[in-house]
Amino acid sequence: MKESKEAEQLQRTSACQNQPASAAKSKGAFRAGFLASVPIMLGYIPVAIAYAGMAQTAGMNFWQTLSLSLFVYTGAGQMTTASMLAQNAGLWTIVISVFVMNLRHIIMSMVVMEDLKTAPLWLRCVLSLGVTDEVFAMFTTQDHSKITPAFFGGLAFGSWFSWWVGTALGAVLCAFFPPVLTAAFAIAMPAMFLALLTPSLQKHARLWIPVLAAALFSWLASVYIEGRWNIVIGSLAGALIGLLFVKEEDV
Repeated sequence: MKESKEAEQLQRTSACQNQPASAAKSKGAFRAGFLASVPIMLGYIPVAIAYAGMAQTAGMNFWQTLSLSLFVYTGAGQMTTASMLAQNAGLWTIVISVFVMNLRHIIMSMVVMEDLKTAPLWLRCVLSLGVTDEVFAMFTTQDHSKITPAFFGGLAFGSWFSWWVGTALGAVLCAFFPPVLTAAFAIAMPAMFLALLTPSLQKHARLWIPVLAAALFSWLASVYIEGRWNIVIGSLAGALIGLLFVKEEDV
């Protein structure tokens, strides 16, 4: 009995000693994830400024503009919301359009959370809110030794925070910018996404197939279909073709 109590006490002491080391490791991983988000930040801030300009033009005030970035957090969805509000679209029309446009986030979240399956369910639910196209691209190109909930948390938080900062800057400064300059900021996101994607395309030539297919179908949809449905159609086309041609070792 005495030996059992001593063993239990030893386990507790060992656990207490390991807690500071584990906390320091998590902080380091979070910091590494935050630093990894810097390229995304550089793309998000100018695009968020462009979104804020669209929102202000559509008649949204500062807090409405900022709230979309805080709680909705989807570049294409927010720009679609602003343009539809400018056209006096109904609430449910906007909600359904943005929902369908972002269905791809379900697939991306499933992929990310499979890598983070050791984390508690509640933590995975929280982290899934930070999944965006750019965060997904950055996360899936990382060394597997870096893949931890803390690292993803830093990556997602840095990206979200920069989007919020860019929105706030845009809401304040867009009144002083000419419209053509505000619109030009929007080119930053596709340029940044291409820069994130290029290293993987150089390593695995087969990945060009779904990428080019998504670009082609997105362009065709933009020509023949009004609105931003080209994003949905291009994403679905790229995903379906990727299932056919891309092997597991290519990703």
